[in-house]
Amino acid sequence: MVSEVIAQSVVKVFGGLQSKKPTSRQTIRKLVEERRGAGIKSNDLNKALKGLAERGFIVQDKQSFKATTELKKHLDGNSKEAKAKAAEKAKALKAKQSEKAKLAKAKKSEKAKDAKRKLAEKAKAKKVKAKTSTVAKKATSKSRGRQGTQGI
Repeated sequence: MVSEVIAQSVVKVFGGLQSKKPTSRQTIRKLVEERRGAGIKSNDLNKALKGLAERGFIVQDKQSFKATTELKKHLDGNSKEAKAKAAEKAKALKAKQSEKAKLAKAKKSEKAKDAKRKLAEKAKAKKVKAKTSTVAKKATSKSRGRQGTQGI
């Protein structure tokens, strides 16, 4: 836990340095102690530096260290402006998704309405067809009955 906090301090120290030249362990230690306001053990500093070198944030050059572009990208990604941009992007994405969901829901309800309307039309058509067929049957049976009685 302590080495992680020291590692964060080392990252911030490298972010604040304007020099492109490698920085010695002694200078890094001094800057980290100033930043934290307390002394640190050499072992903890070494662990932090080693961990950052393994992650690719810093490169070791003999007994000095130099920040890489990965560290700068990491620092830019953690800045307030980057966080604000990310939050704005997420908000826009969320609004877009909700709009898509609303459109999909509207289409679904329209389809359901169309399906209900078609079913109602089919039912009406069946009723009308049934009525016309019964009327036609009655008319034909009546006309047959009259013809049969007149002929006798």
